[in-house]
Amino acid sequence: MSIDTNPNKMKTITFNDQELESMLMMYYEELAEAQEYVEQIQEIIKKLTGKPAIERQKRGRKPQQVVVPNTTPEAEKRATKVAKP
Repeated sequence: MSIDTNPNKMKTITFNDQELESMLMMYYEELAEAQEYVEQIQEIIKKLTGKPAIERQKRGRKPQQVVVPNTTPEAEKRATKVAKP
C-alpha cells in the first residue's frame, strides 16, 4: 500500500494485487456472516410469531358486519357498517 501525497492532487491510496485479494476475501466473509445472522433472526421471528418474518399484519380494525333483513325469502344480505363523522 502506498499513499501519494502530491500537494497539488488529492491523496490517493494504491493497493497491490495481494492486498486487494485479501480485502476482497475479508469482505466476502463478512457478507456471508451478515447473511447468516439475518437468516437466524428471521428464524427466531418465525418461531415467535408462528408466521414467516416477511409477512406483515394489516393494521386497524376489521369492518363490522351488519345483518340487513331482506324482504325476499333469499339469503340475508350483509352490509358494512358506515363510520359516523
